[in-house]
Amino acid sequence: DPRSGDDSQESFMVTFPYPYSNGHLHIGHAFSLTKAIFRAQYERHQGKNVLFPFAFHCTGMPIQAAANKLKDEIETYGNPPKFPEEDPEVRAKMEAEIAAAKAAKAAASENKAKGGKTKLVQKTGTGIVRQWNILAKMVPPDEIPQFVDPYHWLSYFPPIGVEHLKNF
Repeated sequence: DPRSGDDSQESFMVTFPYPYSNGHLHIGHAFSLTKAIFRAQYERHQGKNVLFPFAFHCTGMPIQAAANKLKDEIETYGNPPKFPEEDPEVRAKMEAEIAAAKAAKAAASENKAKGGKTKLVQKTGTGIVRQWNILAKMVPPDEIPQFVDPYHWLSYFPPIGVEHLKNF
């Protein structure tokens, strides 16, 4: 019994990349987590005392940067914001400018092995990405302004992540 304090039992520790606390968990988290769960269970069946810690990654600048970006969007475009790209003509012009800038960058760096698109631009297909719109896919619109405080992210998303983990 691992709780008996038997030091003669061989130990095994497994972990996986902790999810970042800036949104909901997704199938990629489940994929990574299940590999660790399977290994932990296998080692338990082998009679080992298994430690499998879990946490959320709550350090670094991405949350602070997202909070700052949201604050700027609200200050610039209102609450709720009225983004200029909501006008189809303005959006077409903005997308044309982004495409021209990408083409110029690609032409200047033909010898580079890696593309210049960020992961988010690759997923959305456009360079017009608003923090408000990202949050609107996960959070009720009336709660979005609270996310200008980076600490709010850390109190909001981890409990949701725990519930998601229970459903994995």
